[in-house]
Amino acid sequence: MVYLDINSAVSALFGGAVSVISSTAFAIIVSSKIGFAASDTIRLALRAEAIKIVLTISLLWAVFKFYVNVNAIVFIGTFILIVLIHSVALLVTDHTNKR
Repeated sequence: MVYLDINSAVSALFGGAVSVISSTAFAIIVSSKIGFAASDTIRLALRAEAIKIVLTISLLWAVFKFYVNVNAIVFIGTFILIVLIHSVALLVTDHTNKR
């Protein structure tokens, strides 16, 4: 089975794009409101997460529905890899000395 063809490259591109688009939507929604009480902040974060989940599922479905030559292993593998990279990005700290 060949994984190094144009369909695999496009599948990898779509897999990464699904994660990036849904994470960008989450970031835009969360950063749009400032100065709320704690309960409003939690409500906003939950709403943004719900939109991210719905958008992710919709985009995954759209790729499988409309891209006939999708390489499912590469597509889902790239999607999972990008999701994991976004999770690890939260662990990065700034080690500069702030005085």
